[in-house]
Amino acid sequence: MNGEGMNVTGSMGHVGVALFNFEGGGLLADGGFDFDRLCRAFRHLDQAPALIAINEAKEWARDGNRGLLAATNALAQQLDRPYVGQLGWRERGPIEPALLYDPTVVALTSWYSDTGYPTHDDKRGLAHFRVRATGVEFGVLVEHWDPRSGATRLRQAARIDRYGQVPTTDARDGGPQRNCLRALVSRA
Repeated sequence: MNGEGMNVTGSMGHVGVALFNFEGGGLLADGGFDFDRLCRAFRHLDQAPALIAINEAKEWARDGNRGLLAATNALAQQLDRPYVGQLGWRERGPIEPALLYDPTVVALTSWYSDTGYPTHDDKRGLAHFRVRATGVEFGVLVEHWDPRSGATRLRQAARIDRYGQVPTTDARDGGPQRNCLRALVSRA
């Protein structure tokens, strides 16, 4: 399992955030989905996260977002949270990231997905949230970088380098040499 959790704290209050690389997105050979691994990854948490960033939501948009809705409902039932799911920017085929969030804790205020307009290069996949209890806003950028090429990952990092100018909390899988899974959380 590839997964990390973090808490965004400070003047924002406390907002639990989880990052999970769901290899293959639960897609089965027959085209269905199996979300047992996804639910097992979250079953031992003391507190359910308000925001879950998922990489490899493979083909979740197919057939009217059936995969997205099934995954969202599975985690909502598992964690007893009223999650809402959104699919992100897909750069490399139908394997985009997904954001699941509890709308009673955070409000999604903008989301530069495939359907967002205008989409500037450095905003692809960027979501802005407002913490309902405090009114503080923060941004989340979820991407699954190219696993095959360090040069490509450097270009992908350069596209969002301006976000390094603000205080951030960074969760990543792999090290600096294989930084293909990244969620960037920063104050807006």
